[in-house]
Amino acid sequence: ILPVEFRVGDGLSVLEKGEAEIVAIAGMGAHSMINILQDDKLRRIGTSRLLVQPTNSRPRNLISLYDNLQRNGWALREEHIKFISRRWYISAAFDRDPAAVETESYNTHVGDSLEMPGDKLRILTVDNPMYKEYMRYIDHHRHWLERDMTIKGALEEQDMRWFDVYGDPQ
Repeated sequence: ILPVEFRVGDGLSVLEKGEAEIVAIAGMGAHSMINILQDDKLRRIGTSRLLVQPTNSRPRNLISLYDNLQRNGWALREEHIKFISRRWYISAAFDRDPAAVETESYNTHVGDSLEMPGDKLRILTVDNPMYKEYMRYIDHHRHWLERDMTIKGALEEQDMRWFDVYGDPQ
């Protein structure tokens, strides 16, 4: 896994084709990540795996990031969750979807099968150390969105999608 090189620059502009098989981005919001991880830039450098850990865990922000990546030929492979300093961090690994790369039909290949943030965490068993944190995350955000719905009368589209999946206690 080593050596690892770290670069500082304007997004992916500091990388040339073939220099980064894996790109890791952490410590910023989902929308900043979307701006950096534009598909033409990722294709230019030829990376095959993305590791992302956005600082904002609100469902609509994560859904925007996940949707953007999946619609551009990336498949969600793995997720981890950790609660640190009163904040949840969901780390996710995405791999370039070979079927989408072959046909370059990113938007149509994914169709309605977009995975939601937490889909890889849903299969955790009770004995997994992340299970408790994942359930706390779900409960916290369920209450947060219920409060938003009460105050605003409605939820934004991405929040509603998340609430449709996780809204009712299971």
